[in-house]
Amino acid sequence: MASRGTSIDLNDFSGGLNVHDPEYLMELTQSPDVDNVVLLQKGFTKRPGDETFNSSVMTSSSTVVTGLGYIKFMSGVEFLNAVAGTKFFTSSALTGTMADATGAITITSGATNIWTPLNFNDLQIWFGGAPNPPFKYSCTGNAAALGGTPPSAYTGFAANNRIFAISTAANPSIIQWPILANPEDWTGSGSGNSTVAMADGEALQCGVVTGPDTAILFKNSSTHLMVLTRQPFPIYQLQKGVGIAGRKAFAQADGVIYFITPARRMKSTSDGVNFQTYPNDIDPIFDSINTNFIPSIAGYYYEPLNWIMFFVPTGSSTTNDFAIIWDLDRKCFLQCTTGFKVNVAATVQNSRLFAGEYLGKIYEKLSSIDSVDDSVASPGAIDAHWRTPFKNTGGLDSTVHPLYFTVSALNETSTALTLSYGFDFTSIIRSQSSSIAAVGSLWDVDLWDVGTWGGQNAVSVRMYTYGRGNFFSLTIGNATASQGFTIQGASIRSRTDKARKEFTAV
Repeated sequence: MASRGTSIDLNDFSGGLNVHDPEYLMELTQSPDVDNVVLLQKGFTKRPGDETFNSSVMTSSSTVVTGLGYIKFMSGVEFLNAVAGTKFFTSSALTGTMADATGAITITSGATNIWTPLNFNDLQIWFGGAPNPPFKYSCTGNAAALGGTPPSAYTGFAANNRIFAISTAANPSIIQWPILANPEDWTGSGSGNSTVAMADGEALQCGVVTGPDTAILFKNSSTHLMVLTRQPFPIYQLQKGVGIAGRKAFAQADGVIYFITPARRMKSTSDGVNFQTYPNDIDPIFDSINTNFIPSIAGYYYEPLNWIMFFVPTGSSTTNDFAIIWDLDRKCFLQCTTGFKVNVAATVQNSRLFAGEYLGKIYEKLSSIDSVDDSVASPGAIDAHWRTPFKNTGGLDSTVHPLYFTVSALNETSTALTLSYGFDFTSIIRSQSSSIAAVGSLWDVDLWDVGTWGGQNAVSVRMYTYGRGNFFSLTIGNATASQGFTIQGASIRSRTDKARKEFTAV
């Protein structure tokens, strides 16, 4: 007679995504198919959705947003400004109304003509485009050309009360700077320029400030140290053979620069000499990045979740359509296959993340509490799920015959989890929808004799399983609009008899 065996408890999901290793060799803390979730100390939750920032499109519904920048002027007024098509737009007090403030400046449209905003001495200065001449915005009226004779640089950075302009079409290896404290004097005493490893035939891609004294300059296959405390700002080559994929393919957190290389791999450095490599867990995803559009990769640090995010073009896509995430707390990868068609992004003062996309709109990411992506038509339901690897901890030739599995989740007002399972690397053989809505009111919350007491803040749902095989996998999640969930853990109860070995925990 069959009897109940041992149980496997699943409450540690800190291994994140692994699409590289054979599933039966993975730890149960990892998943070969996890999407659109946020990991918790114990468990995981569906990621928040996004909300439309500007209800009216900028220029047209086919206009690509190629620049996005936040600034809080000394007057106290906040602005979220954008470049879209051939126009410059401003949103005072972050109202979502994008006003055309182009004026007489020149902007060349094109998805890859990315603009970089620099906040400097109560000005917002923009470099980039085709590249086009840099321009400035000063809180009122229209944008205006940056004064003096500034270079038409592709990008730049600000440090030590000075701005630095990086790479021009005519001189791709040059970095230039104006006099101290004045971004509109490029010929006076203290201005200058330097050429970085011109003989290597590569363009200077970007500069990342690493402290009050230094910046790391990146080319495609080299790094260079720029000393910012004394003129003429000496530059030293640090490393040859390691470089960055594109001008925006980096994110910085706690003094560490995370970046994507032209070989489509993630590395990090704090000094430009020593580099941290990362697990090969998602190498197939990195390999799927469209090689023709590697320079389009954009990286950002999202502090509220402590995520390093890279927006990349996968497969045949010519635009970024996929978010690769490095969870700094758990040191693992995650992914969002939907909801992140991000060309440029910016974080405002309270860490809200905004993204400029490809259809004339800006969206606030990871914001909506209703688990819907406005950036996806209809709007878009978020398919969030975690699948365990196909496992048999008793050995490859033993039989797995689980009796049931139980999932613990927090209450939701109206949410149904989709539970499913399969055997032997096949697709799902059975699914069921289970409500995790609250049964009654919480104790000591409702009035006496009015609410139904004895409610709960968590529920458990169970699914009985039928069938057997050499390997077993279960999936937890849902793909329903406006239905979030938080999973605390799960447990698989095995069934044993004399003819079968137990499906036991590692």
